[in-house]
Amino acid sequence: MAKKFQLVDTFERRTPTTPTETNWKLCLVCQEETSESLVCPVLSKRRDPGSGYTTMAANLVKLDELGKLPRTVQLQRLDEGQGVEATMVAHQAKWHKTCMLKYNNTMLRRAEKRLIASSSAFGSTDNVPGKRARTHSSEATTSDTSCFFCGKSGTETLHEVATFQVDTRVRKCAAQVGDNELMARLSMGDMVALEAKYHSKCLLALYYRAKTTVEAEQKTDHEGVMSRIVLAELVLYIEETHLEEGTAPVFRLADLAKLYTTRMEQLGVALCKKVNSTRLKERLLAQLPGLRSQSKGRDVLLAFDEDIGEALGKACEQDCDTEAVHLARAAQIVRRYMFEDTGRFRGSFPGGCQEDSVPNVLVAMCLPVTRLKLGKLKVVRRQLLQRYEHQPFVSCLAGLYGCQWRRYQRARAQPGECCCSKVECGSFGLLILTFFLSFLFLYFWSEAQNDYFDFDWFNFGTLGFWFPWSLVLLVIAAALFTYIALLLVLAVCLLSEGQRLYLHWSHKTGIVVALVFSVTATAILSDLWSKEWKTLLLSLQVTAPFLHVAAVSLMAILSWPIALHFFRMNKKVRQVAALALYLSVLFPLYLVPLGMYSPCIKEAGTLGPTPTLIGHRGAPMLAPENTMMSFEKAVEAGGEGLETDVTISYDGVPFLMHDSTLKRTTNIAEVFQNRTHLDASMFTWAELQQLNAGSWFLLRDPFGTVSSLSELDCSRAQNQSIPSLAQFLEVAARSGRLVLFDLHRPPYGHPFHQSYINTTLQVVQAHINSSKVLWLPSEDREQVHAVDPELQQTSGEKASIHELTVGHITRLNLHYSTMSQQQFSKYQSVNISTNLYVISQPWLYTLAWCAGAQSVTTNSIHILSSITKPLFLMTQEEYSLMWILTDAVSALLITAVFIFHWWRERGLPWSGGRQTHENGPYSKFRTELSDVWSISSVSVRPDLRSAPSSPSNPHLPTITEE
Repeated sequence: MAKKFQLVDTFERRTPTTPTETNWKLCLVCQEETSESLVCPVLSKRRDPGSGYTTMAANLVKLDELGKLPRTVQLQRLDEGQGVEATMVAHQAKWHKTCMLKYNNTMLRRAEKRLIASSSAFGSTDNVPGKRARTHSSEATTSDTSCFFCGKSGTETLHEVATFQVDTRVRKCAAQVGDNELMARLSMGDMVALEAKYHSKCLLALYYRAKTTVEAEQKTDHEGVMSRIVLAELVLYIEETHLEEGTAPVFRLADLAKLYTTRMEQLGVALCKKVNSTRLKERLLAQLPGLRSQSKGRDVLLAFDEDIGEALGKACEQDCDTEAVHLARAAQIVRRYMFEDTGRFRGSFPGGCQEDSVPNVLVAMCLPVTRLKLGKLKVVRRQLLQRYEHQPFVSCLAGLYGCQWRRYQRARAQPGECCCSKVECGSFGLLILTFFLSFLFLYFWSEAQNDYFDFDWFNFGTLGFWFPWSLVLLVIAAALFTYIALLLVLAVCLLSEGQRLYLHWSHKTGIVVALVFSVTATAILSDLWSKEWKTLLLSLQVTAPFLHVAAVSLMAILSWPIALHFFRMNKKVRQVAALALYLSVLFPLYLVPLGMYSPCIKEAGTLGPTPTLIGHRGAPMLAPENTMMSFEKAVEAGGEGLETDVTISYDGVPFLMHDSTLKRTTNIAEVFQNRTHLDASMFTWAELQQLNAGSWFLLRDPFGTVSSLSELDCSRAQNQSIPSLAQFLEVAARSGRLVLFDLHRPPYGHPFHQSYINTTLQVVQAHINSSKVLWLPSEDREQVHAVDPELQQTSGEKASIHELTVGHITRLNLHYSTMSQQQFSKYQSVNISTNLYVISQPWLYTLAWCAGAQSVTTNSIHILSSITKPLFLMTQEEYSLMWILTDAVSALLITAVFIFHWWRERGLPWSGGRQTHENGPYSKFRTELSDVWSISSVSVRPDLRSAPSSPSNPHLPTITEE
C-alpha cells in the first residue's frame, strides 16, 4: 500500500495522547513505567494511612475547577461513580513522589495566585486586597517542555522552578554576566509564575559563568592595586638612591623591569606575560620629571639631568700645570736625599746593601702605590668569592626543573628569604619523600631478584599465562627512581646557585605517579610476599657498609646548599630548625655502624669451606627443569648434588614433576586438551611419555638465558620428555652425586594413595646407593628408617637438637631467609649439616658461605661454581677503620663547607669590617639591582682613603674613579 505524504508543520503544538483507561498498577498521574519507586498511602506507617488519598483527590478536583489540570490527567478516568477519593482507595492507587509534588497544596495555592493575578491585570482586584499581581504574557503561562536557558528539551530531566530564591539568584547571575537575552525572558515575570523548567547543567553553567566573571573582575582590581603599589615603591627607591651623596646613579630599564616583576610575584600576583618595559618607562618618567632616558645599543639607561651635567663637568676638569709642579717638587726632594748619602765602597757588598741604599723619602712616596696594589688584591680576592650566576647552566637547570627557559621567568632567593614559596616547599618535601620511598622499593625489588622465578610462577598460576612480570616491575621502578633522582639533583643544583624553586605541574604529576606506584607496589608485595622483607634485611648484612658510605657522601654534598641558605637566613628560628634537621639526620648516620651485624665481618682464618652446590631441578637456566638434559648440565657445571620432585603416575611409575598439573612445563594443551587441569598423578606413564617437556623452555625463556645456548642445545631441549625417577637415579649413580627429592602424595582415590612411599623406596633401592639419598618426606619417617637405615634423613623444619637426634636427622633443608650463623654452628656441633634453598644470587651465596652453611640448592649452578672467595669479607679492624675514616672525612668536609659559606657571606677577615645587609623597606630592590653605575668625585678625598668600600650600599656594584 502506497504511503500518503503530508507536509509536517513544525510549529504545531502536539497534544499528548491521553489514556482512556487507568492502569492502577502504574502511577495514577503519569501512567508510565520509570525507575522511580511508587508510593502507596495505604502502606504508609502514619496513624491515618489513607489521608494521602483525601489530599490528592481534593487538589485534583480544585485544579480541575481552576482549569490548571493537565490534559494527561482526566478526572473522568479517576472517578468510577463513587467519587475520586473512593475510587483511589478501592484500587489502592499509587503515584510517583515527583508526580505527587505537582499537585500538592503548594502548587494549588500558586495556581490560585496566578488566577488572581491574571484577573487583576484586567482590573478586577477590588475583592483581593493585599495581593501582589505578577504580570506576564499569556504565552508564558502555557506549559512549555523546553529548558528556560538553552531552549532545548532533549532527553535529560527537566526541573520546574519551585522557589523564589532560584528566580532571585538567576536574575542576579544574568546581570553579572550581562546576558541580555536571559534578562529579556526574565522581564516577562518571575520564573515561578512562568512555570519555567530547566536542565540542571544549564543552571549550574549560569552559576559558574557568574562566579568566573566576578573572580576575574576581583583579580583585575587586585592586580591593578598591586601594580600601583609596586610602582610607588620603585619611585621611592630611585629617589632614595639619587639623594645619596657622592654618587650619580644610572639605572638600566631592563633591571627595573625585573625588579617590578619580582616584587609583583612577592605580593602574590602571577603575571601572565612579560612586563612592558616601554610602558614602565613612561610611568616612571611621568612620576619623576627630572629623570631622562638614553639609549645605549639595546639598553635603555635612566639618569637625572643634574647628575649628568655635574659628571660631565668633573670629567672635563684637568690642571696639567699643577700636576707638573707637584712632580718636579717630588723629584727635587728625592734628588736631595740621594746626594746627601756619604757611604763609600769598602771592597765588599754587605747584606741588605741594595735596600739600605734607597732613600727613606722614596720608600715613603712609593708606599701609597704599594698599598693601592694590595688593596686591588683584596678586591680580586673578594671578586673571586662572590656568587656569579652561570647563565647557561642555570637556564638549563631551571628549564628542566620548572620549564622556565627564559631568564625573566625565574628569580634568585634573596638574603633572608626562603628558597621557595609554601607550595613549592611542599612540592620539594614531597619530592624528597618520593625519592626515599621509590629508592626503598627499587632496593627491595632488586634484592628480591633471587626469587623472580617464583614470582612469575605465582602469577602464572593466578593468570594462566607466563609473562616476565618481575622484570617489567623492575624496569618501571628503575625508571621512576631515575626520574625522581634527576628532579632532586636539579633542585639541589638550583638551591646551590641561590635560585628560587618552581616545579612544573607536569613534574608534580610525575611525582604523584611515582609515589602512588611505590606505595601501592610495596603494600601489595608486602601482603602477598612478606618473606621478601627478610631477604631485604639479609641484603643489608652485605650492602650496609657501602650504603653507609654513600649516605654520608650524600650528606656531605647536601651541606653546600644547606650552608648557603643557612647563612642567608635572617631569622634565628629558621637557622636553628634547618641546622637541627640536618644534624638529626647526619649524626644517626655516623652511628649506624655501631648496630650493624654481618657474618662477613669476622676474624681472619675463621671462614669455613665452600658450600656444596645442589642443582635445583637440575640446571634450569641451561635446560628445561626436571629433564635429563637439565641434570646432565648440572653435573657438567660442577654440581655435587641434584634436587627434584617426585610424583607417582596412575599405574605406579614414579616420575619427576614439580607442579601439581602438567600445564606449565608440558604441551598437554595440545595433546590432552580436556585434561589440562587434572592432577599430574592421574595420568599413566604411557600418556606422560606422549608429552613434550622442553618446548615451553624455548618459548617462554623463564630466566632469559635461551639466547646464550648453542643451536645443538636448543635442538636437544626441544625434544625433552618427562623422565622417570629410575632414569634420574641412574644419572646420579653414574656421576656419584647426592640426590635430594620431595615426594608428592597422590590425591584421594589414586591406586597408590597409601603405598606411594613403598613404591618410591623400592625404585631408590634398586638404582642407587641409599647413602647418596637425602630422604626429605616426613611421612612414615620411622618406618622408612627401619627399612633402609642408610638413607640420610633430612628435615625441612627447624627443631631442637634432641628432637632432631631422636628422629635420626642428619641434615636440615631450610629456606635461605632463616639463615643464622649461631644456629648453623649449633647444628654443626652435633654433626647435623644445613642446606639452604633456593640461592641463585652471588651475594646470597656469599652470605650463606660466611654464615657457615654446608650446602645450597641453586638455579644458577654454572655461576656460583665459579666463585672462589666471598664477594664481601673483612675483619672487624678493617671495617672500623673504614667507618671512622668515612665519618671523619665527611665531618671535615662539612665543616669546611660551612666555614667557607660563613666566610663568603659575612666578609673576609682582612676586609676591614663585616658585610651588612640593609633592613630598610626597599632593601630588596637594592639587592636585585645589579647594574647601577655611580661616578664619584675625581679628587681623592681623605675619607675614601681610609674606607675604600662604603658599607652604606654594599650590594650595588659601583665604578669609582679615584
